[in-house]
Amino acid sequence: MYSFGSELPNGIYGASNPGTMGMGTIAGYSSNALNGKNFRLLRFIVKSQTGLPVITIPSELTTRIKPDVSQSALTRSFTLTSTGMMSISGPFLINSHAFSMERIDFSTNLGATEIWQISNQTPIAHPFHIHGLQFYVLDSGGSSPTQSLQGRKDVILIPAMQTVRLIMRFDDFFDSLTPYMFHCHMLSHEDDGMMGQFLVTGIGAGKETNTSVEETQLSIYPNPVTEYFTIGIPGENFSPSEIDIVNSVGQLIQHRKTSLSYVKVDATSLTPGMYYIRVSNQGKTWLGKLIR
Repeated sequence: MYSFGSELPNGIYGASNPGTMGMGTIAGYSSNALNGKNFRLLRFIVKSQTGLPVITIPSELTTRIKPDVSQSALTRSFTLTSTGMMSISGPFLINSHAFSMERIDFSTNLGATEIWQISNQTPIAHPFHIHGLQFYVLDSGGSSPTQSLQGRKDVILIPAMQTVRLIMRFDDFFDSLTPYMFHCHMLSHEDDGMMGQFLVTGIGAGKETNTSVEETQLSIYPNPVTEYFTIGIPGENFSPSEIDIVNSVGQLIQHRKTSLSYVKVDATSLTPGMYYIRVSNQGKTWLGKLIR
């Protein structure tokens, strides 16, 4: 396995010059003799065949369906900038902010589909990494993705002075307290603050919510369930509570209203898998998970 560094255009870390215009320096960059060079990374030594060899390659791999642009609830814009005029050494910012542990940059909901538009206004490329999901590339620099970019990704290179659009669906995990990160995957850039964080806080079609979420207070038993389970409704129940049961891809399976403190639910119609329970009452939302 070889690195073909000589083929990297300027503006990408590892090329002859890390700046897109062939100008600018990074401390210690020129002392690395491998920049802009071809060299061997790894050698594979193939020995005798095992007792259970893999000797055929499948004609098709698993089918992945790319979300349609029409399914997107919104487009988020991210602008990558430098703190110095055309600096290639940073520090770099995302939407004019350096990372802060005390700031959540935005929230979204389980099941939401979003487009992220990332514009790199610096003279060096940045590998942009998103935690908690995998996404698809819509276009890069205004062009359709090359074949190598058409699969699911969690890192995408944003070339200098170009814009890349991504589409993603938040259909796996949510946590009202613990954020996910998005950041440049170059360690020095990330450590200098080129990073943000977001929450996947609830169940819905991607609309923002102003309700408070209290995930730990919802009682669901037995869990896992085979036939019937009971939901303990928190709060004073002065007004009816709304209950939503949503599957792992964000589809609403059941919706009901109740003024009771405990609700017994028939689970026999649910297919085996993970479900999310949301109870809403008077501006508060309680979340829980159910295994069938």
